[in-house]
Amino acid sequence: MKILVTGARGLIGAHLCCELIRRGHQLHIFSRSDSPALPGLPCRQFVWNKGKPPAEALRQIDGVVNLMGEPLFGSFFRNNTEQEISFSRIDRTKMLTEALKEHNPKLKSYVGASAIGYYNYGEQEIKEGCPAGDHHLSKLCYRWEQAHKSMRDSVNHFSIVRIGLVLGAQASFIKMLTILGLLRFMPKPGFNNPWMSWIHIADLVAILADSAEGKVSGVFNGTAPHPVRQDYFYQVIKKYFGSCLSMKIPEWCIRMLAGKSSSAICGSQKVLPGHLVHRNYPFIYSDIDEALRTCFPKIIVPRSSKSKPCMVLKYDQFLPVDKKTAWVFFRDPYNLEQITPEILQFCIKHASDNPIREGTEISYSLKLHGIPVNWDTRILTVDPEKKFVDFQNKGPYRIWHHTHEFEEVPGGTLMTDEIKFQLKFNPYGLFLLPFIMKDLNKIFVYRRSYIDSFFTNKMQQRPKKLVEAVQ
Repeated sequence: MKILVTGARGLIGAHLCCELIRRGHQLHIFSRSDSPALPGLPCRQFVWNKGKPPAEALRQIDGVVNLMGEPLFGSFFRNNTEQEISFSRIDRTKMLTEALKEHNPKLKSYVGASAIGYYNYGEQEIKEGCPAGDHHLSKLCYRWEQAHKSMRDSVNHFSIVRIGLVLGAQASFIKMLTILGLLRFMPKPGFNNPWMSWIHIADLVAILADSAEGKVSGVFNGTAPHPVRQDYFYQVIKKYFGSCLSMKIPEWCIRMLAGKSSSAICGSQKVLPGHLVHRNYPFIYSDIDEALRTCFPKIIVPRSSKSKPCMVLKYDQFLPVDKKTAWVFFRDPYNLEQITPEILQFCIKHASDNPIREGTEISYSLKLHGIPVNWDTRILTVDPEKKFVDFQNKGPYRIWHHTHEFEEVPGGTLMTDEIKFQLKFNPYGLFLLPFIMKDLNKIFVYRRSYIDSFFTNKMQQRPKKLVEAVQ
């Protein structure tokens, strides 16, 4: 299928696009600018900033997953206004659905995002048949769903997914709790113990992809089968960080910071996925302990055998070659020099094995903002043509655990870099986190660009060693 995904730059959209690529679908995405919304992934991007969406993006597509909408809480420094939230969700959805009817009357599927804020707050169980609430967020969700429903009679498969709290290592909420946990501080909103209705990102992405393919349809709740009390939720999290200073934040303080949307933080909702449970939908994570374990990974430090909580970075890139060709490049440690920005003056001083194998030791030097740094790495595991893991023995980080995975997908290989790391001099080192994250993103942007041109330009820039290896 050829599927249009809106909101592709967000947490859910980016994960969904990777899943759709795994399933062999072609992607169209919208962006507000020419800069790549999903660099490294094979998708056709169209700019939609003002006015009607571009007709070219809508013709000849088979399905739509509409996730667009400004987040309720914006950034740390500024919350999105009610007008911005309403326009991005309701008005732009109306523009999209009208354009779809005009330019693509044979659309097969339409999936619209909504939220469990549609319902009232309270202690009662909530399933799909329950009425809409009467508070600010429920009115917003009701109007949002009405905009989606104009497509109901125009497609073969129509879905609206009312999404709960999304859990995943890359979710902003989880990142914030990770930083606070490493600071040994765990605030809890409000003095009550409300129900929390959650869903793991892996389950939500599977549900959205199945809906786009027409396997699931209807208006239903996108939550896990077992909601939990807020106190238990935070107890589980604190297990990963050890002793933490707990502090309850008064609701008036949250209302002052979050405005009308504060009810999404403090309100109690026990939302159950009745539609999905009735269909015996195979949830990957139905238990909160298992779900949170993936959000707050702990790495066993080889020399001490102690497990340490870490922050997580993840980068996905599509390579238009088979796994064997990709593996030949990445198993050669000296090719790391090719994909690292020159400004770092990266140089491998010694590699005990080439190609790498389990136990390979690699030493290299580089400069970070002009400061010389030596870095020693050990290859912990190697699974040929599937993955390898390197671990920092000595270097600028307290912990650096880097997993490289290679997955065969239609038309090529999906490569995933997952980095679990902890900074030195914790907790004081965390104040440098924004600058370090900026540097890491620059490195991976360069790396992604080099690798993309390397494999797409018919191997014209290949190092001599690699050409000989492939031949």
